[in-house]
Amino acid sequence: MKLLSETDLQALPEPKWLIPGIIPERSFVVMYGEPGCGKTFVALSMALSIASGHQWCSRKPLQADVLYIAGEGAYGLKFRSAAYKKKNAISDAVSIRYVPEPIHLLKADNQRELIEVLKAEGFCPGLIIFDTLARCFVGGDENSAKDMGQAVDGINKLQQQFGATSLVIHHTGKAGSSERGSSALRGAADVMMSCSGSPNEFVLLSCDKMKEAEPFPDQAFRTDRVELSGGRSSLSLSPFDGPLPNKSEEAEENIQAALNALRELGDDGITNTNFCDAFMQLTGKSKSSFNRILRELKSRKLVNVTGKGKGARYFPTPNDGQSVSVPSKCHDTITTQTLLGVTSPPSLGGDNDTNGKNETNETSAKTSNIKSSGHHPTNIHPLRPTGVSTGMAGISNRPPFTRPTMMKEKSNV
Repeated sequence: MKLLSETDLQALPEPKWLIPGIIPERSFVVMYGEPGCGKTFVALSMALSIASGHQWCSRKPLQADVLYIAGEGAYGLKFRSAAYKKKNAISDAVSIRYVPEPIHLLKADNQRELIEVLKAEGFCPGLIIFDTLARCFVGGDENSAKDMGQAVDGINKLQQQFGATSLVIHHTGKAGSSERGSSALRGAADVMMSCSGSPNEFVLLSCDKMKEAEPFPDQAFRTDRVELSGGRSSLSLSPFDGPLPNKSEEAEENIQAALNALRELGDDGITNTNFCDAFMQLTGKSKSSFNRILRELKSRKLVNVTGKGKGARYFPTPNDGQSVSVPSKCHDTITTQTLLGVTSPPSLGGDNDTNGKNETNETSAKTSNIKSSGHHPTNIHPLRPTGVSTGMAGISNRPPFTRPTMMKEKSNV
């Protein structure tokens, strides 16, 4: 043990940065967000930038070896990595290694095995990414300060072995406003980042804790589709400096769109899976967006739910006799495939949907007779009414519901 005098303390070097102003060197960083919000896209962009020395959001990183522990599987990273490298002209000779399985943070022998493998290869990571904490925390209780403390200790041991920074990807709790589990994780972290949005729209990275410096300003990203070999494609993040959509107005519009879909399909109740599919097809939003809207509908008591698990069904809540106006004429014939979707927005990982896989047929009887004709103006977003009051009072007064003209293109990722 070494004692520092005041002179020794003041002589300590200034902290260095892997990514200036974002990730300090030799630090413990946590990035959290809802499933499907784009956390892995952001983390992978950081990893490839640090491993290659390529700029990240106009910041020149300190080049270092990167170890990416893909606890949710490495296959999905294949296309995302290829897209980011192609978009940013990064060669394949980048100094990064992937572990295609979880590292158990509560098992010391599993950590020792990883250390031995890395030393045998002569690979000394300056950044270790754990994607996700839950997959590397099997057998532990996230709400237990003791278990979380043991997981943090396992991460610290790997850090100290290589003098590395650790970046842990974690999910939010049910409320969606903060990270899931014990506060021991936040207490141990040097940096806390929240990730929100959806790779189908915009992704926003915010800093709510920076121990040794000022929190960085919000960083927004847009997504670009990148064509890959073999007819495949994937998304790649690019910094976005323009104004972001008004989230409160957009949320109200999404709530009203969900209510319209529920009222058309929910006379006899609709499953969570079919409700989600209809919402995603009508709005182009992601599953995580649907989950946020569903929580809001429940909190406002705008939906009734009967049953539990796969047997749960959703019904519109009567609103003092008011109802949503559904037009008798629209632009085209609507089929079950158009509304409930043969295709859906790209799967983003970490969010396996197993509810109601065979329920399209039960809903087809409700949708196959919805026919209409006429002209639909193509310059107006089909689910974005203007000049409409929001909240409960605005539900019965908004313009008629209009369906989109086509499905979104099917993604390979």
